Amino acid sequence: MWFQEVSGIDAGSVPLDEPSSERPNFSLHNPPPLSAQPKLTLKRGILRRTKFWDWVEMMHQGNLSGAIETRTMTLSLQDEEGLPAAVWTVHQAFPVRYTAAPLANASRDEFAVESIEFVYQSIVLQTR
Repeated sequence: MWFQEVSGIDAGSVPLDEPSSERPNFSLHNPPPLSAQPKLTLKRGILRRTKFWDWVEMMHQGNLSGAIETRTMTLSLQDEEGLPAAVWTVHQAFPVRYTAAPLANASRDEFAVESIEFVYQSIVLQTR
């Protein structure tokens, strides 16, 4: 899968605490408001049916069995030769919105996505 544009790479982070007697309403089951969390947006992409897409679809359709399923994602900016120029690791991300695009290729099992928006806890630029 690939995307032409990424926005929202922010060095800040928002803690996702485990429930406690002092803060019972703030946990992975009940995270802080989405407006308080950094947002990462991947734009104009081509995807295939994969576990990644199944996860996005599951979160979008609300097929949740209690807790939000966060994942660690890796973003790689590639140079003209297809080699990684920069790599970021996105921690505790989950999709909150996506917009489909009209392009689809049934013979290759590919489809276009205008954008997918994630919230996340933190993002780290990997060093070489």
